[in-house]
Amino acid sequence: MKTKNIILNLLVAGAMIFMVSGAWAGDVRGVTDTEIKVGVLSDFTGPGKVGGPPAADSFHDYMAYINDQGGIHGRKIKLVVEDNGIFPNTTLKAARKVIFKDEVFAIGFNLGSAGTAAIVPLCEENKVVLLPYGANKKFYDPGSKWVFVPHTVQYHLACRA
Repeated sequence: MKTKNIILNLLVAGAMIFMVSGAWAGDVRGVTDTEIKVGVLSDFTGPGKVGGPPAADSFHDYMAYINDQGGIHGRKIKLVVEDNGIFPNTTLKAARKVIFKDEVFAIGFNLGSAGTAAIVPLCEENKVVLLPYGANKKFYDPGSKWVFVPHTVQYHLACRA
């Protein structure tokens, strides 16, 4: 149940960011008339490999459910899944691949606090929405319009608005 709530929070956060960003109004990386590309960086080979596949699978299943309901503004969510190995250097490599080769609109459900903290500057610099799975203070302090932590204590984010 807790995982379901977290996934729902991530989805709602992504939809909110998508709507307020004006992404449907122009040419935005990872967004077409028919799909929205979202990168998922999970650990399949590193120390977190026990939790990585089930986490990625649950995110995939929920996005399939959203797609079955018509997607977001009629666009289907296409997941691009990469192994982040949970370490900062391997997470950066995976993030560069999904940003520059796969051209994702957002990266969601990234596992590993150190790796996620390492990709925050890359996402900000390239205007890629980051929806991390975790509440590390480095994700939201200082605030960023490209990083949204949906399950963080909200008063931290409100102070930055």
